[in-house]
Amino acid sequence: MKIRKNGVVLLGIIGVLVTTAAVVAASSMRRFDARTQTCRVFTRENAMAGYLTFHGVCKSCHSRENNKGAPFLHSESKTQRGWSRVFEEMYPECAKNGSWGSLSEEDLLNLNDYLYVDAANHFDPNAVGSCFG
Repeated sequence: MKIRKNGVVLLGIIGVLVTTAAVVAASSMRRFDARTQTCRVFTRENAMAGYLTFHGVCKSCHSRENNKGAPFLHSESKTQRGWSRVFEEMYPECAKNGSWGSLSEEDLLNLNDYLYVDAANHFDPNAVGSCFG
């Protein structure tokens, strides 16, 4: 049973990575980061770094069966605009209580990049390719 579960998890991870890589490779995606006032150009490297941060840091609390009271999150839990707002306003409890304190500025940017690329509306043609679209 454990081998089957690990296989399903591994297959899921591979699927996310392939999807994210395909989206990043298919277009020159960018997003305007309001917090740093910069235009972020997506690369496989920053998407992978964000993915690893999300699964290594965020999912420890935001998993389905957590005992911390944190809501379950996955990359498609919010739209691109919603994920940008999370990082711009830093309103979640985990941002306020110091849980993000161990993350560098680059970690936060990469995390936001990954979540933005894989968000609920990541195939929105109006959001692709422009920092000001």
